[in-house]
Amino acid sequence: MKPTQFDLASAALEPGVTLLEASAGTGKTYTIAGLVLRLLLERRLLISELLVVTFTEAATAELRTRIRNLLVEAREAVQSGAVRESWLRRYAEAPAEARAAWFQQLQAALESFDAAPLFTLHGFCRRVLWDRAFETGAWFDLELAPDLTALLREATDAFWRRQFAESTEFEALVARVAEVNADTLYALLRLTSRALEVRVLDRAKGRTRANLVRELSDVFTQAKTLWDTKREEITRPFGSRGGWGKKPYNRDAEMTEHWRQLDRFFDSRGATASAASSLLTLAASTMWENQSRKSTQPVPAHPFFNLCDRWKQLVADYASALQAEFLSSVQSEIRHLRERDKTMGFDDLLTQLRAALRARGGDALAERIRQQYRAVLIDEFQDTDSVQFEIFKRIFGRGGDPLYLVGDPKQAIYSFRGADVFAYLQAQKLADCSRTLGENFRSEAPLVAAVNAVFQPPGTLRPFGLEAIQFHPVEARGAAESAPLTEEGRRRPSLPIWFWEPPEEMSNKGRQQEAVADAVASEIVRLLSEPSHLGDRRLRPGDVAVLVDTHAQAALVANSLRERRVPAVLHTQESVWQSVEAHELERVLTAIAEPGWEAGLRGALTTTLLGVDAGELDTVGTDDQTLERWRNAFAEHARQWEAMGFLAMFEGFLRTHGVRARLLAQAEGERQLTNLGHLAELLHAVAEQRRLGPHGLRAWLGERRVSDEPVTDEALLRLERDDEAVQLVTIHRSKGLEYPVVFCPFLLRKWAARGDEMPIFHDPDAAWALTLDLGTADQPAHFEQMAGERFAENLRLTYVALTRAKHRCYVVWGTLRGSEDAALGWLLHPASNRNEWRLPEVPVGIREFVKQLPAAQRHADLEALAHRARSESASLAVPPIEISTMPSAPTREWTGEAQPALPLSVREFRGDIQHEWSVTSFTGLTRGHRDEAPELDDGRSLSPAMTESSPDLLAEFRGARAGVCLHELFETVDFAVGETPLRPAVADILRAHGFSSEELAGPVTAMIRRTLNAPLPGGFALSAIARSERINELEFCLPLRRITPEALTRVWERHSLPGGATRQDFERLQFRPVEGFLRGFMDLVFRRDGRFWLVDWKSNWLGPTPDHYDRAHLAREMGREQYHWQYHLYLVALDAWLRQRVPGYRYDRDCGGVLYLFIRGVGADPARPELGIFHDRPSPDLLDDFRALLIPTPGETGRNLPNTT
Repeated sequence: MKPTQFDLASAALEPGVTLLEASAGTGKTYTIAGLVLRLLLERRLLISELLVVTFTEAATAELRTRIRNLLVEAREAVQSGAVRESWLRRYAEAPAEARAAWFQQLQAALESFDAAPLFTLHGFCRRVLWDRAFETGAWFDLELAPDLTALLREATDAFWRRQFAESTEFEALVARVAEVNADTLYALLRLTSRALEVRVLDRAKGRTRANLVRELSDVFTQAKTLWDTKREEITRPFGSRGGWGKKPYNRDAEMTEHWRQLDRFFDSRGATASAASSLLTLAASTMWENQSRKSTQPVPAHPFFNLCDRWKQLVADYASALQAEFLSSVQSEIRHLRERDKTMGFDDLLTQLRAALRARGGDALAERIRQQYRAVLIDEFQDTDSVQFEIFKRIFGRGGDPLYLVGDPKQAIYSFRGADVFAYLQAQKLADCSRTLGENFRSEAPLVAAVNAVFQPPGTLRPFGLEAIQFHPVEARGAAESAPLTEEGRRRPSLPIWFWEPPEEMSNKGRQQEAVADAVASEIVRLLSEPSHLGDRRLRPGDVAVLVDTHAQAALVANSLRERRVPAVLHTQESVWQSVEAHELERVLTAIAEPGWEAGLRGALTTTLLGVDAGELDTVGTDDQTLERWRNAFAEHARQWEAMGFLAMFEGFLRTHGVRARLLAQAEGERQLTNLGHLAELLHAVAEQRRLGPHGLRAWLGERRVSDEPVTDEALLRLERDDEAVQLVTIHRSKGLEYPVVFCPFLLRKWAARGDEMPIFHDPDAAWALTLDLGTADQPAHFEQMAGERFAENLRLTYVALTRAKHRCYVVWGTLRGSEDAALGWLLHPASNRNEWRLPEVPVGIREFVKQLPAAQRHADLEALAHRARSESASLAVPPIEISTMPSAPTREWTGEAQPALPLSVREFRGDIQHEWSVTSFTGLTRGHRDEAPELDDGRSLSPAMTESSPDLLAEFRGARAGVCLHELFETVDFAVGETPLRPAVADILRAHGFSSEELAGPVTAMIRRTLNAPLPGGFALSAIARSERINELEFCLPLRRITPEALTRVWERHSLPGGATRQDFERLQFRPVEGFLRGFMDLVFRRDGRFWLVDWKSNWLGPTPDHYDRAHLAREMGREQYHWQYHLYLVALDAWLRQRVPGYRYDRDCGGVLYLFIRGVGADPARPELGIFHDRPSPDLLDDFRALLIPTPGETGRNLPNTT
């Protein structure tokens, strides 16, 4: 049945749910803007009462612009009577009184438009949670984190440690045989976390792991008995006597190895996962599956093989039970970690709002939100999921006011992001009315006719695989006709389909794709070189897009275009972390972190960034002077990093080694330089956020490069140029965009599951709930359902690809490798029985059908399609579809149009650079005295009293990298836990920083525990401080008056010096006069008995014995390193922060002072508890003087008191 068309000008603005299906190019965004205008004027709503929601920031920005522009146009219409859109004439020609009222409404809407409720979905949820925090129970102080992958990994590791820290060796063996470990569980969590709700089917059917382990132990005992008594009988029908079976059963050598493994397995001293896996090979069901079809011998039968089969089933049950237990319990661990880190993910906004709506009082909350918004429009609704749909259904689904659900199920292509087309299909059933937009404003009429023909193949009622998603032909409105694409003044068919039969020598899929890429590039050169025009102008490279499925395909086309001197730019979903430049930058960071390591240095020199030729590389290995020169260069980069930060060092690196000029001289130089700049920006952010130095940042980059984490928006490859260039775009990324000319050369996306996948599918027997099957007996059917859903999404991807073009869209088809799996085959090759197929049967059915089609029949089917399109659009001057052989691919170069030369000139800078105003830090203020300080690490060993049983290990555990590691340990660990649960966390962090966790975990854990248990001034230990009573890494940003070293020193002339300090300690402070902001991080602030304390962890090496950490040595170190200055500055910041945050706070009563804990000495001698501990509590008068000196009043700077985060 033909759907009812939606007419923007005349449609009734009725209450209730309207489902508005907007096919590609039918003006969806303009329709939403028009509905906003009509609702404002005709229902007399305020702009603040009209909620518009979409799914991305980019779409929100576009909607905001389009709505505002239409409101401006309508205001002009009612004011002057001038209209550009005919449907606005009713407002322009209305009586004067109505026009005056509308003008006031539109003027008010435009004046308050910046506050209009136009949100992303997550933005809407966040606004509700924050505005109604007491009703929703929203967390106030949590930071939204775009990427929670590190937290998911930590939660997985925590579960694994907790489950197997005290498990038996036998259960650990079973887990290895089942191939379940922290990595596989993390992959499972990643799979399920793409959606907010996943139903889990567990083959273990509720049986506990403990029960399964007991059953496995019983099977082991019975099998061992049989093996010990019947070994010769069991092994006889194998090897040269095993003609009944395939490999390995008929191979003597391989079966001998299995017998050896089983001997080890049943000997408790040699049980390994490899040995236990031999039981799986000898399972009766496994042998039946591998029976030779040619043999007449029966498959061996024996009670031992039946026990092996039982073992196989129980191992699978155990894996399923462990996975199900993990998925059900890991969420509590994730919540704990989010609370610890004070972070939440974007999806948490959705689940928290849904929980509030489900809870007692949820109906009242929904009613208050409904009262706030009297009309709602939700864009891109095909990208919804069950949680999002439930939120909108609970709030707006009761029919009191208009609710428009706008989308197109034919363009639902983002399942990998959690979008659920089945949730959209459920919403269809709840709509009070459904309408469609039936006019295409994007494409030329022949192209619209061609797409109509492709998606209405004869013999099928389900062009998109699902009965609920139908194709309704649209009519061309003619917007593209004003500037048609012509060649030598003539129009050509809009959908050219190239048919290609690869020759036998080109059966390899990679070579076929290279040939297709060359043909596409050559056609682009032809279009650009010959007189092809869009209206009255020449076709330009930027008018052309090539749509691809993968980054590798885009790279093939880019190479072909580069050979022909055609500029191209990539828009893909690939991550910059997987780029060659990331790999090379890791090598460079390795050399900067350890310039003395020759292998690491030589690795950096082999990169294209440095461009060292083979001759000099050889010289580095033979000539000490050359080697030393490069070592000094990288050591200088390390010093720059320490002094000025990563980004300043990186800029110096590029400049010193001429990296920019070298890369730009290469064919892919723009791409390489863009990636480098992108990586530098991301690494700078990580270094700042995590306070990482060279070792830490290099380790972080190495882990990120090899990680299989999902690509965040921040890591997507950026455009290397934005001028006139051919656009290479993934189909997913092209959605919502349009291009004059489009090439679709690789519509061959696969649907089959990989060998390591689990079926995740929508269960038609459970209201289409997203479901994960952990190995049930129904898993084969569920794999088919998953394949069917993928095939259906591939059909939708094909629709998206074919509807991006305004004038022409090229498609490649034929007998290419992979064509039998392509969704396009379902559309191009009608099958007589296709209406009998249901979704799970479609992929395999069409594969078998297309596979047996000869090339001649495939070509005939295309000709039939072209004929059908022509007959259904006989009024058109040009045929919609043209079938031709894929053209040859000459390497003719594009010369391009000459660009006018721009005169070059040098602009003279005449401004005044203010050197004094800056954002500085304690390190920046004290850097001037560092040359006088001795090396902190002098190479001497610690005494046995300090390192207990591992003096050599802790003696080596020092330097900047060890310091960063120790800081992170104290930030992370729970002070109150004992040493046993503390050790795994210590081992993890040591490993993350590149240290040997096996060797160091014990000594470092003991050192941390000594520090936490040490009695402190005030009569308590840090082990008594709960997580809720402490803040790690409290950042502050303190407004700073213009200060000088002399002004700071004069403060001490009015006060006594801190204990052990000398006046010379302060007189050594040297820096240029500075003003602006003082920024820093307090290692730890905690509260004990109502008093606040400031702690700074110090890992400085002062000497090999406990005596080196007594008060005299601490006083010298405090003075030498200017730590007295540091803690006075930090106390001023902490005092200002507490004044703002704690009602009634008074320094003299509520501050316990500062503790500098030199952790290598704390607790080194139980008889001397003062070792390693420096404590001071400056007088209130001294702090007042410092505050007056440092912090400007608001009247001086226009700024308020300090800011902390």
